[in-house]
Amino acid sequence: MSPFRAHSDGHDTATPAELEQFITHHGIGSKAVLYLSVAIYTGLRVSDLAVLGPQHRRADAFHLRLFKNRNRTPVDLIVPLHPILEIVLATHKVTALTYLVTEFGKPFSVKGLGNRISYWFRQAHLPHLTSHSVRKGLATDVAQNEATDSMLEAMFGWRDAKTSKIYTRNAERARLARQTVAKISWYGIGSKLLTPDEADEGVAGCGSGD
Repeated sequence: MSPFRAHSDGHDTATPAELEQFITHHGIGSKAVLYLSVAIYTGLRVSDLAVLGPQHRRADAFHLRLFKNRNRTPVDLIVPLHPILEIVLATHKVTALTYLVTEFGKPFSVKGLGNRISYWFRQAHLPHLTSHSVRKGLATDVAQNEATDSMLEAMFGWRDAKTSKIYTRNAERARLARQTVAKISWYGIGSKLLTPDEADEGVAGCGSGD
């Protein structure tokens, strides 16, 4: 089972294979893949993707106030620009205040962009995915690559560790399980499960009990 399925809150978690399928279907240079590029390297919600544009960029980072809870407990976020995203953005001509625009060159409404993203996923034969699935996929990816709770909170604008711990705890469990399996010994019994040639290749040498 893919570790990307470790957490569920009603939304599936996008896997690398599914993202590759999306990119292959729509093609690099498409508006759909532009959306995906921004989403997988920033983790922003649809409400923030709808307004993100060049005006939010300062040197090598995006600076923006998150749309969610903006009137109650506003969060100002700084997201460094990933080198791959910088290359992708450079290939798309900016014609409005936002990177993502409609076929008429106008910024999307939040609802309009959400609907368009759902349509792009359906076109790629991934109807079970949403933009939140991509956000969860990014959180899972960085946690598996040993990002800390504090790192996730800074990246995603979370105010407490409850959400980040969902991802870091699952990633830590996976790492610990792998380390534990590597310590299985059984004092050479494993060699009895192999042919002499397989044993000679060193498979049974893992966990010899030394």
